[in-house]
Parts: sequence; C-alpha cells; structure tokens
Amino acid sequence: MAISKIRAAWWIDMLEIDLLELLEKFVTAKPEFIAKRCLLPRAPGSNCELCFTNCPVDAIIRSYILSIDEDKCIGCGVCWQVCPTEAWTFPYDPEKTLSQTISSLKVSSIELICPRREEQEGLLSPATVVVNVKKCLAALSLPLLLEAVAAGAQKVWLNDEACEDCPLGSLHKLIEAQARKANVILQAFGRDNAFFLRLSVSKEEEPELHEVPIYPGDKPFFTRRDAFSFLRKEAYEMAEEALRKGLQSLFGPMAGDAPVKHLPQQHRRLIRTLLRLGEPADLEVPAADVPFGLVEISDDCTACGACARACPTGALIFESDGKAFRLDFVPLACIGCGICSLMCPTEALRLRETFSFADLFKSVRITVQQGILSTCEKCGTRFKSAGSETLCRLCRQSREPGRNLAG
Repeated sequence: MAISKIRAAWWIDMLEIDLLELLEKFVTAKPEFIAKRCLLPRAPGSNCELCFTNCPVDAIIRSYILSIDEDKCIGCGVCWQVCPTEAWTFPYDPEKTLSQTISSLKVSSIELICPRREEQEGLLSPATVVVNVKKCLAALSLPLLLEAVAAGAQKVWLNDEACEDCPLGSLHKLIEAQARKANVILQAFGRDNAFFLRLSVSKEEEPELHEVPIYPGDKPFFTRRDAFSFLRKEAYEMAEEALRKGLQSLFGPMAGDAPVKHLPQQHRRLIRTLLRLGEPADLEVPAADVPFGLVEISDDCTACGACARACPTGALIFESDGKAFRLDFVPLACIGCGICSLMCPTEALRLRETFSFADLFKSVRITVQQGILSTCEKCGTRFKSAGSETLCRLCRQSREPGRNLAG
C-alpha cells in the first residue's frame, strides 16, 4: 500500500511540471547518424547529398560514412527532414508535441511562424490562430503540414517574412518545396490548395489581417487524464529504447536489428495522414514532387535480386526456392529514392515519372515479375532465361569481344 501511495504521489507531482520541460531532458539537440540507413554506403553512385547540401551551417562532413561537426551543428532538424531514409534521427520524435498542438486546435485556418518572426513587431495574421513552431519552418515535415489539414484546417499559412534577413535564409527554398509538395498531394485527393507563403501573396490577393492569439507549439493541450496516459506511454518508450541500446552495447546488434530495411517514421506518419484525407482522385502527379514511387519491370529482368537487396525500406521483396522466383512490390513502402533502378544491372527496372495515388492505394502487395530459373552451364548461377540461353549475363559478357566480367 505504501508503495502504491508513493507511485501515485510521484505521478501527481509530475503534473506540476511542464510536460515539455520534463520530456526535453531526455532529448539531445544533436542528431544521430545511422550509417546502415544511408543511401551512400548502400548504393555507391547514388550521390544522395540532401543533408549535406541543405545543412545551413555546413555541419555535415561528407565522406563514405557521413559525420557531424558538433561544434557547428545548431540542432535545427533540417537533416532529419530532408533525409529520405531517416539516417539522421533524434532520440525523441522532434515533431510529436508540435503535431499534437496543431491537431488539438481544430480551426479552419492556421498560421505557422518561427521564433524569429514572433520576436518582430507588428505580427498580424490572416488565420484564426498562430502557432510558434519553435524552430525553422524549413525543418517541418510533409506529414506535419498535412496533419493540420486532416485536423480541419482549410488554409495553412507559412509565415516566411523573417527569412529575408535571417542567417538561415538559404533554407527558404525548402519551405517553398514543402508547401508545393503538400498542395500537390491535396490536389491528388481532390482538394484545393491549402498551403500559402506570406511573402508569395500579392497585394491584390492578400487577405485581411487581424490580431490573433499565438500558441507555443511545444505545449500541447492535455486534460488531466491525457497527461497521465501521455507520461506513462513516454516513460515506457524511453525505458524500452534505453534497454535496447544497453543490450546492443553489451552483445552487439540483436537479431531484430540485423535487417537493414527501415521504413522511416515520417513516411509511416504520411501514410496514416493520407488515409485521413479520404479517397484519392484519379489524377497523375509528378513522382519528383512526392515521396512515393511506382516501379515497372521489363522482361530483361534476370532475377538477380539486386533491386530487393538495395531497397532501403523493403518495398521490393525477392523470393526464390531455387527453381522459380517471384519479385513483389509494396507500393506504400516505396519512398521513390530510385536506388533499385540504379542497382539493376540490366536496366530492367525503372520508376514511373508520374502516377496516381489511386494506383498507389490499389494493392498492398503486387507481383511485378516471376518466372522459372535456369542454371548457368558455366558458373552454376541460377538466373531467369530470356529464351534458350544457357549462360548467365556475366558469363555471356565475358565471352563477348572487348568485354570482361565487370562490363
């Protein structure tokens, strides 16, 4: 009984502490780099430089394995936002509380501002409420923006007025890109554009401005019951992560950590948010504008499985019993990185330049290639024969004049 009373008193005392201040004690301001998720070592020649080129303070050191200069890093989170595979990550989800704050407001229009803009005088807004996101707008993820619409906002203003004289002003292009991508996705779901930049609005189109309340994005609104539930869940997650890391440091990677396939948390959030937007329209969108992709594979496929091995998320699944093979594709798990196409030795696989979300949502898992395997009479490799071929691709190339095994 005494222990129960102590536990109860401890939880009550926790409520007297600002929830975010409590949680932020467990958060480091510097991102962690997980090399096995990075596209550079996974597929040499990918030339992915999104984190390197977008870091506003040149804190990322580029080599075969990326590293960070902690003296330069300001913890802005841009590397986390732009990395397609979540190779840059934080111990705690940097948007969890901000997402909860925005979703809890349930307003028809909202304006997002950075701390620098709140410090400036004369802040008037076209929205119902203003939320200080407590970081650069360029670090806001695509799912976070769309979560605001899914929660009921018909217009989301990104206040970029402080970008003109900001030391991080070079990141303005990322703010524009996120707004464009979010609008492309809304159009794909039959909705009107909802994301607007303040600096991009002409004088003729500028809406009426008025004084509105400003909410801190790092202070979500909890009822007493919500607070108990939230703290308990966070405590369990922190303990589980600490245990996992502790065991790994003692015994090396555990069995559950061995696979290099990883579907980023941002991507999972994006899928959940898209499902809340309703049925997608039958509209083709440019693949370059959205973090998804649809693959097409020709009969030139030799069943080597290189595409599935290289896929960072497990969207491509190669299965073989030695006599036959099957290559399956999970559309929603594809992040459109193009590594599969890059690694295909026969150029049989490519990503479609445009696709519709209706096609993306049509099937959870589809078979894109299958067939019977032949045995190379020279090296014994199992391969998919295009006809009466008795040699695998490498052995055929080695017999061609002027070609070698590497060719």
